[in-house]
Amino acid sequence: MVRLTVSLPKGVLARVNVIAGQMRVSAGWVIRKAVIEFVNRDIPLFRSEEKF
Repeated sequence: MVRLTVSLPKGVLARVNVIAGQMRVSAGWVIRKAVIEFVNRDIPLFRSEEKF
């Protein structure tokens, strides 16, 4: 894995934090899961073998 820094609107970050709290995971985990699912669904050429 590599590190990445992202900027999110305050409202989006607040929602990510709520989701993370509900799932008892980190905000980073929620963002990572969302990106992997987006790539696998919408950009098949870059499909990842990562599973959550």
